[in-house]
Amino acid sequence: MAVVSELYRYPVKGFTPEPRTELRVQDDGRIAGDRVLAFRFADATEPEDAGGLESWPKSKGLSLMDFPSIARARGLRRADRSAATE
Repeated sequence: MAVVSELYRYPVKGFTPEPRTELRVQDDGRIAGDRVLAFRFADATEPEDAGGLESWPKSKGLSLMDFPSIARARGLRRADRSAATE
């Protein structure tokens, strides 16, 4: 019998996963909040066909696999953004 030991979702395709205590499977079979954002290269204008489904492979955009230094990037927290605009 298979056992689930950890759950993760990837809010940004190809970036660091988020550990989760639970996941919600949507009616279409996808995980809510998983891969809802991706950074693709400007020349990647059309998705590829993957067995009748549209697909945007990691090779067509930014991913930790090819650009590991982006893991060091940090966004501004809400409090920091407020202070920066005062």
